[in-house]
Amino acid sequence: MSVYLGVFIGRFQPFHQGHLYSIIQALKSCENLLILIGSSYRARNIRNPWNYLERKELLENNLKAYDLEHKTNLSSRVFYGPLRDYLYSDLAWTQDVRDAIHQVLNLISNSQSNSPANSVAIVGFDKDHSTYYLKLFPDYGRIPINNYKNLNSTPIRLAYFTNGKTDFEALPKETQKFLENFKQEEKNQEYLNPEYLRLREEYELILFYKKAWAHTPYPPIFFTTDAVVICQGKILLVQRKNPPGKNLWATPGGFLEINERTSQGLLRELIEETQIDVSPLLLQQSVICMKLFDHPERAQVGRVITHAGLIKLELPECPKVKAHDDALLAKWWDLKDLIKIEDQMHDDHYQIIRDLLGLL
Repeated sequence: MSVYLGVFIGRFQPFHQGHLYSIIQALKSCENLLILIGSSYRARNIRNPWNYLERKELLENNLKAYDLEHKTNLSSRVFYGPLRDYLYSDLAWTQDVRDAIHQVLNLISNSQSNSPANSVAIVGFDKDHSTYYLKLFPDYGRIPINNYKNLNSTPIRLAYFTNGKTDFEALPKETQKFLENFKQEEKNQEYLNPEYLRLREEYELILFYKKAWAHTPYPPIFFTTDAVVICQGKILLVQRKNPPGKNLWATPGGFLEINERTSQGLLRELIEETQIDVSPLLLQQSVICMKLFDHPERAQVGRVITHAGLIKLELPECPKVKAHDDALLAKWWDLKDLIKIEDQMHDDHYQIIRDLLGLL
């Protein structure tokens, strides 16, 4: 073993035989393995249905089951860590990866930690655009892994959330057991988990969206607006009434209408959803900037590009708001409490807010 610490990054939504194969192969080339679980602080959606703790436990159970069956002790050489998404900053994301690596190296007292090229290597198979991150660490080594039977989690999630299928050959027994349990609110209960039902509803909606646009000559691109409204150290958020993202918190916004400019759509959606007690003229005068957010995977319904506007209200107190239209609830949140609801926020809205607040 020439590598002290291998680093395997993935979302494991869900953990399948390809992931298990990669871990076993990596441990043949490194003494220890750090598994960083991506999208750890995102709200549940059809692409990321399970949270960090659920996936960590799933990984641990699968490795323990493998050790028991094959009389090995691989699980004792594996460490885990959460990894936050930064859709609009590779620099921040790579720094989080490096910080996690250094923490584990310190934990296991690595004597080679000052020469990372010899002691650390990134594990992975360079399959498509989603694995471009493998090239972001030129100072670390690489442990290439072959793609095991071209396994992909996407069709597994689709079948699971549309017809409840769990008996995939691609899934280890521990993963199949986890998926069965997730459908239930409690063990041995016949009724379904509300979170499973919510995600199933989202799948149905998104499949309907895609079917409606299936025969267009080009894939559709949707345009939306989002208002990041700040006043007295607070931010205005709405709780979504409908899927996708039902019950999640979001910035007020919606689709741009055919005959309006983005600045007009921004204020229209803000007023419609929150009934904010401020004149349209003052809102218009309080717009600090507009910025485009266009990550291809930022939304679940398809390619959605949003123009977010930062609005700072210089008022002695936050104006009254009342939920309306697509909003279930409108509320002013203390900015310092925003991180507490990061995993309850729709799509990339938390990241948009953080990005725009950096301009204040």
